[in-house]
Amino acid sequence: MSSLGWTVEEDPFTDYTPYGPIAFSNVIATFNPSKAKRIVVACHYDSKYMPGPTPFVGATDSAVPCAIMIDSARRINQIATDAQANHLSDFSFQFIFFDGEEAFYRWTSYDSLYGSRHLAERWSNIADRNDVAAVDNIQNIDVFILLDLIGTVDTQFANHFANTSAHFNSLVDIEQCLRESGYLTSMLRSTLFRPYGRPSPVQDDHIPFLHRGVPVVHLISTPFPSVWHTTRDDLQHLDVNTVDDFSRIFRVYLASLLIGI
Repeated sequence: MSSLGWTVEEDPFTDYTPYGPIAFSNVIATFNPSKAKRIVVACHYDSKYMPGPTPFVGATDSAVPCAIMIDSARRINQIATDAQANHLSDFSFQFIFFDGEEAFYRWTSYDSLYGSRHLAERWSNIADRNDVAAVDNIQNIDVFILLDLIGTVDTQFANHFANTSAHFNSLVDIEQCLRESGYLTSMLRSTLFRPYGRPSPVQDDHIPFLHRGVPVVHLISTPFPSVWHTTRDDLQHLDVNTVDDFSRIFRVYLASLLIGI
């Protein structure tokens, strides 16, 4: 992210876990730190603590989302640069890679979401450096887009929040347009973004921001992929065409957010 010209900062902290105090660090990359309004894209980069002879890789959970974010930043960098130079956008992209999303022992409100809980709390107690009128450093997040559990052939998304339905419907429309134009390659029996899918409440890194009034688009595959939290969540169980299709749809979506098309 630094090599792309983004401003990268770490957010180190120590928190108490069932295994004692552990050091964490969120990574925050911002395209233009001088802009107050932000489009936040996030995922978690930690891997599940699963002791045993076979390591847990976490390909969908959450290596693929991390890779999609980095690749998206690389591919939309010129669009963002042109939008900034020509004053086409009041927004800046901010990509957050959270540490400590997974529970160490058993998922509870304390043993999970270490990084997002810490950052949301920290930002709610400091001023926005670019907007003296803002209540805190969270107020100017226009939308918080969270990626998780992406990459298997059965990846599918439902709309989880009514107040961001326009965002989800935009993803539905973009996918349809790209499919009809022959730009997508996966052999899905249906679509990735399903407007009539049944959402189910999922605890994830969006929760601390949602509770503070931030609009959320939660792009998590539901039902969870069959490899979830197993040692089969690895490269061999990814569908590269699904990953590529999601990435193409997502890049168009991000560009549309930035320049308002």
